[in-house]
Amino acid sequence: MSQADDLIDTLKQLLREQGITYAQLASQLGLSEASIKRAFSRRSFTLQRLTEICDWLQVPLAELAGRADRQPQQQSITREQEAELVDDPRLLLVFFLLLNDYTAAMISTEYELSELQTQQYLYRLDRMKLIDLLPNNRTRLRVSRQIQWQEKGPVRRFFDTHIREEFLQADFDGTGDQLNFLSGMLTDASVQLLQRRLVSLVAEFNGLLKEDGNQPITNRHGFSLLLANRNWTFSLFDQYKRPVQSN
Repeated sequence: MSQADDLIDTLKQLLREQGITYAQLASQLGLSEASIKRAFSRRSFTLQRLTEICDWLQVPLAELAGRADRQPQQQSITREQEAELVDDPRLLLVFFLLLNDYTAAMISTEYELSELQTQQYLYRLDRMKLIDLLPNNRTRLRVSRQIQWQEKGPVRRFFDTHIREEFLQADFDGTGDQLNFLSGMLTDASVQLLQRRLVSLVAEFNGLLKEDGNQPITNRHGFSLLLANRNWTFSLFDQYKRPVQSN
């Protein structure tokens, strides 16, 4: 990621911390909301425009640049950190909500956690070096929002035990739901092509998470995407295969 990208991402985080939407920023700058969204998406702010925004936010441009240098680059956490999260599902919940731009007040309002309980979980996450706990229970992440969980680690095992079965048991008949199961015989070249496209889809999903992160929580809703592929044929069919003859 370039220094310019870091600067724009830090500006977006600053807007989130102050509860400022794209629409409010656009109104202040005399632009349309679509123009602001496009500028963030293309990372096409001029130095003059950045200075104008910083002046309005009362944050010196130098401070913005300094924060950009300190942005979390950590894409994964340790197995010990993961284990502590899954040992207390409410701690895992609070961390997940913070990754999705919830504030402490919003967590206490929407979930059965008192302000004191929420604060205690914030203290734990700060001690675990997953967040920085700031005055007035504000938080700053020390890890990337697009965190990569440890392969075969505690969170993945938690997913396998509790989430995957529940996810697939749904009827997938709600708004925006979709379930497709496709099976067939492909060449290695075709499999590699599909794998590249799946990687691109994951990247697009993460990009949309970042872009929508500046929108109010009330304009967003939970959305899950499960992608999987493997060399596999149905075991019911496999039992009818002839054994391979040895030479």
